[in-house]
Amino acid sequence: MIRTFICAAVLVFAVTGGIGRAEEAPGGLLLTLKVAGVEALETTSGVMLQIKEGESASPLLPSGAVSAEWRGFVNADLRGDYRFKAAARGVVTVEINGKVVLDGTGSGPGFVGPSEEVRLNKGGNPLKVTFQGPAEGDAFLRLLWSEQGFLWEPIDPVYLTRGFEAPGLATSEQVLKGRGLFLNRRCVKCHSTASEGALPELQMDAPSFAGIGSRRNAGWMARWIADPRAERADARMPKLLHGETSGEDAASIAAYLATLTDGSVGFSGESKEDGARLIEDLHCVGCHTLPGEDASVDKISLEHLNLKFPEGRLASFLLKPTEHFHWRRMPDFKLTGPEALAIARQLRSGASAKVDAALTGDIARGGKLVRSLGCLNCHALPGGESELKALELTALRNFSAGCLGETEKAPRFGFSAEETSALKAFLASDRKSLKRHVPTEFASRQAREFNCRSCHGELEGFPAFDGLGGKLKPEYMTRLIAGAVPDKPRPWLVGVMPKFPAIAEGMGVGLARSHGYPGVTPQESAPDAELAKIGRRLVGVDGGFSCISCHGVGDLQPSQVFEAEGVNLALAARRLQKDFFIRWLLNPLKIEPQTKMPVYFDEEGNSPLYDVLDGKAMRQLEAFWQYLRAGEAIQ
Repeated sequence: MIRTFICAAVLVFAVTGGIGRAEEAPGGLLLTLKVAGVEALETTSGVMLQIKEGESASPLLPSGAVSAEWRGFVNADLRGDYRFKAAARGVVTVEINGKVVLDGTGSGPGFVGPSEEVRLNKGGNPLKVTFQGPAEGDAFLRLLWSEQGFLWEPIDPVYLTRGFEAPGLATSEQVLKGRGLFLNRRCVKCHSTASEGALPELQMDAPSFAGIGSRRNAGWMARWIADPRAERADARMPKLLHGETSGEDAASIAAYLATLTDGSVGFSGESKEDGARLIEDLHCVGCHTLPGEDASVDKISLEHLNLKFPEGRLASFLLKPTEHFHWRRMPDFKLTGPEALAIARQLRSGASAKVDAALTGDIARGGKLVRSLGCLNCHALPGGESELKALELTALRNFSAGCLGETEKAPRFGFSAEETSALKAFLASDRKSLKRHVPTEFASRQAREFNCRSCHGELEGFPAFDGLGGKLKPEYMTRLIAGAVPDKPRPWLVGVMPKFPAIAEGMGVGLARSHGYPGVTPQESAPDAELAKIGRRLVGVDGGFSCISCHGVGDLQPSQVFEAEGVNLALAARRLQKDFFIRWLLNPLKIEPQTKMPVYFDEEGNSPLYDVLDGKAMRQLEAFWQYLRAGEAIQ
């Protein structure tokens, strides 16, 4: 889950006392979830939870009223006094240093607390939070803290550590890892299960065979089919061919696939775009090693491009990478034709010029092998039907044979010993987790699969990935990931957010829930017109904060940008969670130390504009929000 893996390796500020140095303590808290007597353990980056009624809190648990317990340490750089409160629907109790500091029942609106001041000692302070979800309806919890009692925020993950061994955690993690591998390798395509449709990944496709002879060179296909992992270390496709005839069989299959043409031609034309610059701007090296560079086990080499793609087909692929494979990890950067051509030509110019010898293979035999080996279980081919009938999932019991054993003719996925153990642990479970779609867990796995952190938190202007669920509304995230947002919040950035349509909805909902927010933003009442008018004044120069000096508002451009242009304010209410919007304006430097945005309000909640709404920061921020929601309809 995102709450499980979002900060798997955090760096905690210097900690002494109860847990020793922070770098020696496991990051995150231990979360124990229980439903109807069944228990699952996880590592979580914070005290946040959101479970929709009827859904499971974990793939390892049935649906139902959940009880949760977070245990670990909250670490302070220096001794200080803090207050705590919780947005919750359920019963919540917070203990720090063995003392109950917060206890109550939340019904959704409002908060449990705030607590009295709580003394946190320098170093590790034992923390225990218990939560009992309601018998009916959604359950959620977001624990907040404040040093001054004014700026309320989630506890930064860098201050949370476990600091002790957790029996049972490794077992839960191993079963979940095995489940992820089972889904990632499309095991269900051969070992069918009655749970089809329960999880998005059960519908995961593979590159379509329709027209593949027009899109790929036959020689490269033969090399790939013979041993996929020899071509790419992270290949999902298994090695299906073994023995003395494997080379001939691979050539025959490739010869057959080469006949599956669609009459289309590659993309061609003229381009004046700078391919090298585009490759740099799009941060291709986040996932790839470029032609001529040393290969990396963590990245996909592009040295093979001339072997793989016929002339013009690389540009076609870059224009529509998911056209023939919906779940492809290669993102769609929404390139123009000239841009795709420029990138393709730049990459081809540096890639190996070696061309495979003419392919000789038995086309008829290749077609039979495609049907008998189970290729069509994963790869679509109109009119084609697989002849391979593997054991049903419910019948799998002997793990020393087949894909996980040493059977001579079984598919070989190249699983490590650790991965094999995880798969066996999952298969030894009741496997009911295949019927449980948990959005937070889905988003966590797909963030790793699609390498989101290679850009987010690494490139200038790309916000850290781990905070996105508490920052952006789920509807906006879904549309953004799907490539359906026409606006670019930061149009001056050279990098772009590509689209990943296969995972968009699951990611948007899962990221929001990982921060304790619902997957659908609750509808607010109509904007308060009077407050919105005040908000319009506050945005302006005359009697306001001069926001329009650096920020545009709709079509109105900023009037005098000093160092860096700000995000267009007209987008704020559509994009941002209201809680984040308020936290950002109260102290932007605390969220992003490199921001140019100044701090306007003091630590006691007072504004320098004392003649507007009594100079109270929270009232002025509400006016800001109402104006941004109302837009230019307010005059």
